Amino acid sequence: QLHTPPPQRPQSPLPGSMPAYNTEPPHLTPAQTVVKEQARAQADLERDNWIHQCDVAVGLRQWANKLRFQGKHARAQKLLDEADSADRAAAAHRAACNSAAFLASNVGDQPAFKVDLHGMHKEEALAKLRFHCKHVAALAAGYAEGLRLDVVTGWGKNSGPSGPKLLPAVLSFLEAEKLVYWRPPENPGAVLVQIDGQPEVTYSTSPTF
Repeated sequence: QLHTPPPQRPQSPLPGSMPAYNTEPPHLTPAQTVVKEQARAQADLERDNWIHQCDVAVGLRQWANKLRFQGKHARAQKLLDEADSADRAAAAHRAACNSAAFLASNVGDQPAFKVDLHGMHKEEALAKLRFHCKHVAALAAGYAEGLRLDVVTGWGKNSGPSGPKLLPAVLSFLEAEKLVYWRPPENPGAVLVQIDGQPEVTYSTSPTF
């Protein structure tokens, strides 16, 4: 779960924190057009889920207040806990909505770098990812739209019965550093990361790769 403050229910139109779509991006390839349309659909879905979870949280808190007045404190507290869970779900959907909307706006228009972590041990891969994020961030200072870092993790098919280890570790790192990312539905072994100029991230010292 993303650790963000409980979101307020978005009004219509949505707040400016969600990037607007470019209506006619130039020179998109057929593959980029597919990615753009998928990202638009994903952003719409995440926005609907975001609004729904906000409404759920509001309804649960209203119900909990009524129960408190009736002296049913234990039941009211349970509803408040459920409302907190709905807040966390809303925050996750909000982040996913922003990420998908960003991709839909910028696909095909943004310089991108690539780092392949496939087959690496988790600690080695995260060190390499930190190194690349740090140096792409330094380059991104010259681009108003930032830069994109394409991270290849693989599907984790060879990780054994415990499941993939590298992809969850990469996603946890990106969420901890509050970096916007997008997972293309057609390529579950890749993560596209938005890198702004000098983001506030706690990059550790890493060897040169």
